[in-house]
Order: sequence, then C-alpha cells, then structure tokens
Amino acid sequence: MPKGKRNKQAAVNVVQQNKHELDRELEPQAILGRALRFFTLRIHTGTDDLDEFEYAAFCINNSVHFSLRHYRSDPKKITSLYTEPMTQEEAEKIVTQACESFGLNKTALHWIRGQQFVYGKLEPLRGQQLKEKDSRDAVLKAASCFPGRKATTAQIKNFIESVVEFSATDLEPFPSRGSEPRWRQIVGNVISHASSSKSIFSLGYAKKTAQDEVKVTEEGLEYLHSIGFSLADAAL
Repeated sequence: MPKGKRNKQAAVNVVQQNKHELDRELEPQAILGRALRFFTLRIHTGTDDLDEFEYAAFCINNSVHFSLRHYRSDPKKITSLYTEPMTQEEAEKIVTQACESFGLNKTALHWIRGQQFVYGKLEPLRGQQLKEKDSRDAVLKAASCFPGRKATTAQIKNFIESVVEFSATDLEPFPSRGSEPRWRQIVGNVISHASSSKSIFSLGYAKKTAQDEVKVTEEGLEYLHSIGFSLADAAL
C-alpha cells in the first residue's frame, strides 16, 4: 500500500458496467465541480432517455458502488454522481465517502440531494476550492496524462484549469502576489515546495527531471490507481 495514502481503509477501483447495469434506474445524488477526467481517464459512453453521456463507474472497498456521469448538455467541468434509488441518508453517506476517497472537500459540490435544485441553474461554488494539500493529487494526475508521464508547470496548470471548476476566491490573486489567480500560485507551490515532508517528491510519487518539469514515478502511478485515477484506456 503506498505510503502517505489519505485513508488506508479505502480502496477506490474503476469498474466496468455492462448494458444491464446501465439500464437500471439510477438517481442523481450530487453534482461536483470537476470534469470527469479529473477522476479517471477510463471513460465510456452511453445513452438514456435524456441524452448521450460519458461515464465511469467506481467501487469503494468492494462494497460502495456509484457512477459519475457527464451529459452532453452539461457544463464542461461538471460531473454528476449517480446511484441506485436509496434514502437521502444513504445517499449523503455515499457522497461523503466518494468525496473523501477522491480527496475532495464538500465545498466542491454544486448540489447534494436534499438541497433545492432548479434545472439548468447551478449554485456557484463557495470558498477556496484548491489548496496546496488538495492540489498535490491534481498535480500528479495532470503530469501523468502527458507522454512519458512528465509535464512542465505550465502544462500541469493548463490541465488542472481544464478539469476543475473554480470559485470566485480561487480566481482572485493573493493580495501580495501580483495578478495571477491564487489557484495557479498554489499549484506552483506544490512543485516548488519539493523539500516538504508531505510533498509528492518526498513521498516518492514524483521527481523533478528539470527545474520546471515533473515526472510521475511508478509509485506515483500506483498511488493514483489507489484513488481511482486510471490511465488504462488513455492513448498516450
């Protein structure tokens, strides 16, 4: 088991859903401010009475099952969590487990079952979404998506920008740090603070192949796999 894993009791796996499972009645339980590619690159397509959608199915500890979907008409950086019909209490528990397993704060939720929802209107994300601690996984995911599993700081920031929905706070600069949005500065800190005991470099998940380049190690890939981020179907 990789060292420094966020929850040693949780193992997140991407699972394949067959047509029978896709035809089951499913209910949306939450809407997350992340693109599907933030969670995995093992993505499939399906259709239902609403529209065509992309999806990935997950299992936590071989017991908690849910799927993430992005419909063609959805905003680009939005993903909905679906499960079989269940009580609101059960749904809240699964959403909480999913967020913890993916390393997401619940502030990354646009909506969770039990809250009022108006179709076509999402409540804005509030508070700072991307902090240095939460950005470490995002940096690893981004770098692993490039050829050779290595990427420059600029490439990493651009990838993260394409998959993360930011709050107004994320887009504001730090008062003393010029005009660059704070989320970009925080991502830069993940890469520059290499000597920290909790950095992706100290944990052995990545190494610097140049001053401005990050390469994900085999241990880093193993860690990403443990939190559900699968590259198996990615054409790199």
